Amino acid sequence: DDTASVARRHLGPHGLRHHRVLELPQASKPAALRLADAVLGVFPRLYVDADVQLSLRAALDVASALARPGVLAARPVAIMDTHGAAPLARRYARARARIEPLNTALWGAGVYAVSAAGHARLGGHPDVTADDLWATLQFAPHEVAIVTTDPVVVRAPRSLGGVLAVARRSQRGRRELGADAPSTALSTARAVARTAGRGPLDA
Repeated sequence: DDTASVARRHLGPHGLRHHRVLELPQASKPAALRLADAVLGVFPRLYVDADVQLSLRAALDVASALARPGVLAARPVAIMDTHGAAPLARRYARARARIEPLNTALWGAGVYAVSAAGHARLGGHPDVTADDLWATLQFAPHEVAIVTTDPVVVRAPRSLGGVLAVARRSQRGRRELGADAPSTALSTARAVARTAGRGPLDA
């Protein structure tokens, strides 16, 4: 797509400083993460999906949290933006937020950050689809901070087709992680049952 050209438009003589746009011949998020790691020499590092909105304040607050003793990974709180989504897509996003709250784990917000020690724990980015879930599995809960600051805005799929594409990608990511990925089948079934009482259509 035109992500690189859009980014370059902000890097002119009066645009952002200390930024580079790197391109790869193949489309691969894990390869892009590894390339960025190879050229960077500073910490902390934030890994940010292209379809989320992250404020400067949130980035700085997350960086400050990583300076606390024992905190190896962090992210800001998150909210789901369903503006412009089709009715079924909005219902799905609302129901999923009840089943998988956005602010209880490192994964699921489209952004996470690590300190130097946290990066050493990661040891590189493997060829997996769900890189944020993989990163989550590398840290104990007490090593992760969910920072109360400007929320990162996660854009919900706008159509039912988009919902299905995200769901397929999520399932593919869990299959790639295999036994390392925690099973959520039972907890999801229970949450759907609870949701049915609040809104049958959402369930």
